[in-house]
Amino acid sequence: MSWVQDIAGIIKRLLTIEGQVETNAEDIKALRHDLKALMGFTHKVAYAVKRNQERTEDKQENLILSLKLELAELEKRLMGSQYLNADRTIALEECQLPQRARSDSNISEL
Repeated sequence: MSWVQDIAGIIKRLLTIEGQVETNAEDIKALRHDLKALMGFTHKVAYAVKRNQERTEDKQENLILSLKLELAELEKRLMGSQYLNADRTIALEECQLPQRARSDSNISEL
């Protein structure tokens, strides 16, 4: 009878193992589904990070271009101011009385 008990034990083990295999197969399917969802989420996050980086680079580029434009306009105003001041200085020098005449006019004012 010992061999009958051995065969019964083996059959019992096979049935237990079969149940475990089915449970493991279901778990593997669920894990694959979860893995696919996680991969999809990871791709979305990677895309969002890339888009954010591109936007940041675009904003930086726009800021740099704006700064360059402002600097160019400031340089233009400063250059115009220099020429204007130079023109005024030349005009004032041309309109001023000679040194001797100025000192005479200062004396008469006193």
